[in-house]
Amino acid sequence: MINLIKLTNYLLSIIFTLSSLINVGCQYAKQSVVTDYHLQMGNLESIIQSGNWLRFSSDLRADPFTGTLNPGRITSEGRKYYILKYENRDDDFPYSLKDGDTLSLILDGRALHLTGYNTSGKGENLSTYYEIDQWDLADIGNASSVEIILKAEEGDLKATFSKDNIYNYRYFVAKYILGTDQIPPPAQPSYEQPTAFLSGGAGTGTEFWFGYYTNFLKIKPGLGDYLAAGMGFVPFEFSRYNRYQGQGYLWDGDLSEMNYSINLMYGLTYPSPLGNWSFELGFTYQYYFYNENWNLENTGTEHWPTYYELKDHAPYKGSVIGIFIQAGGLWVQFNRIRNWAVGLAIPVPWW
Repeated sequence: MINLIKLTNYLLSIIFTLSSLINVGCQYAKQSVVTDYHLQMGNLESIIQSGNWLRFSSDLRADPFTGTLNPGRITSEGRKYYILKYENRDDDFPYSLKDGDTLSLILDGRALHLTGYNTSGKGENLSTYYEIDQWDLADIGNASSVEIILKAEEGDLKATFSKDNIYNYRYFVAKYILGTDQIPPPAQPSYEQPTAFLSGGAGTGTEFWFGYYTNFLKIKPGLGDYLAAGMGFVPFEFSRYNRYQGQGYLWDGDLSEMNYSINLMYGLTYPSPLGNWSFELGFTYQYYFYNENWNLENTGTEHWPTYYELKDHAPYKGSVIGIFIQAGGLWVQFNRIRNWAVGLAIPVPWW
């Protein structure tokens, strides 16, 4: 088996180099995000996928390392072998691999350990193979989550399959193990939480919020939390009366001022099972204040012959608690002094 892999590796390296220039002796089937390379020489046939990119985290560098892990099938004299091929794609790669090093895959909690063969090259040219049972390969394509631990002398490299990676394996299994043309369709993209959200809305007043997903809380998969801050203002109206000689107090116009607020919020977030959006429930703290000189001496004395009469919404000074509910891009907020607002939120970044 090792000799077959060495021979195949040598031939594929030639094919991969030439395939970018010519299309002689290499047939490939394009699939949404990957390419399947097919090599036939005598009784040796090799099919290997290319394009499953991964980002490996480690203790040696803050930025992740880039690599690929692709499925393959080698057929010789009627026998079929299934493999995974790891290739480093990072120029600055301080790890070294050798035959016998372990690749562990965690498939929905089940651990699968594979042993490396035919390790060659170093740095950006490092590659190694792992033989795998065909049904273990099928399990990768059927898993909901796949975690990878690549063991090297310098430490462990860890990565997680994306939904596209898992689909690509399911595509490979359907076509080259099960031998069916009914390739399963890709799953709907899973909800990916943005970094933050920016929102604004209006009701009794106007509010603006900026929320950041902190995700300190890990009660169950998908449930996280967030912090938000913002500001708001609620207008209030009043009538002004002036005293005139011999006529008493007469209406002198309607005016308005602003009741301002500084807003804080803490809440929980959870992705909806009905689509690619999330649900947020938060508790708000708002401190209201206003310019207290708006009414001056509103008693109508000799020194200040003017007074003001509030209309339906009086200003408020002090702390108020409330509730914030958001579903996708729509939200509503209300508090105990009956101030409320509804609005729209956009994810940050929005692109």
